Amino acid sequence: MSYMTYVFQTYFGYSREKAEKLMLDVHQKGRAVASNGPRETMERDTEALQGYGLWVVPAHAGMLLVLRHDRSTRKACRQSCVRR
Repeated sequence: MSYMTYVFQTYFGYSREKAEKLMLDVHQKGRAVASNGPRETMERDTEALQGYGLWVVPAHAGMLLVLRHDRSTRKACRQSCVRR
């Protein structure tokens, strides 16, 4: 399991399958929408995920996070991502 999958499961409570799909989207496409909701929720989630070392950018109002690897998580993910 990659670090990013762990973060999605731990913070959002996502199933392993959903967390891995999001992780692969970030790895292959450079981004994934991880959550949506009111502005306050997006701000809280953004701050929390940045605390985990992920780059997080609010997308549209009410639609949460577009995620990208920072340099430290990119290397770890490359080593542990399953290529399909």
